[in-house]
Amino acid sequence: MCPLPSRSHQYLVWSAPLLLIIELATPVAAQLAEPVRSIRVHGEMSADGRTLSISQATKGQKQIRTSVQAPDGQTTVTTYFADGKIVLAEDLPDRKTVRTLAGADAAAYLLDLLALNPEYHLRPGSFNRTHPLFEGFSLDIQWIDVVPALNPPPAGDAPKIIKQIRLVDHSSREQRVIRTIDYLERFPKGPHGWNPRKIQFIDKTTGKSGLITLEAYDFNSGLLDFFFQPPAVTTDTLLCPASVGR
Repeated sequence: MCPLPSRSHQYLVWSAPLLLIIELATPVAAQLAEPVRSIRVHGEMSADGRTLSISQATKGQKQIRTSVQAPDGQTTVTTYFADGKIVLAEDLPDRKTVRTLAGADAAAYLLDLLALNPEYHLRPGSFNRTHPLFEGFSLDIQWIDVVPALNPPPAGDAPKIIKQIRLVDHSSREQRVIRTIDYLERFPKGPHGWNPRKIQFIDKTTGKSGLITLEAYDFNSGLLDFFFQPPAVTTDTLLCPASVGR
């Protein structure tokens, strides 16, 4: 009958597999990022010779709010995506307007909201691209490989990021592009991918363009649902009604 192994030998027998598991698991665990529940991002938007501040809050795939504000603080335009709708609230010096968008406007504004967080919204299995607001439209997404400077991976194995998105209108016989979004620059890779730093938006129907330069991303900071609920839809509300004669 073989003698029982000593306690020290038993320790080595059991510890070796555990050490191997730890050794194998550590690199994988180090790469795992906490699941994204919410995102905040802010920066600047330049368009028509003006520079405006921009901020966006996202919670899941169904709640997004973006605000663009003039430097004087007297003009703010906020876009809400909630309850499956796009609502635009304009707070101007002389009036306030809250309206629900439809058709090409709704599709274009929804794409603009999603485009600030492409790693989160536009990868397969994320946002539902057959959403009713995209009915009659499609997203043409161009992906490119991310090739590291050192030790490039074999062809086909490199991770991919989005280079360009085009919003295509299928409402007429001739399909036409109504919005183009180009990613010009990105932050270094972080726990949640390559977040964009500079984004160019082009309205192909008017020829107008804008450049967004993002400054920082904040993940999982906590956002309450009521923050994404737009004001009630109204007609124009004058804040400074014209004076009447005596």
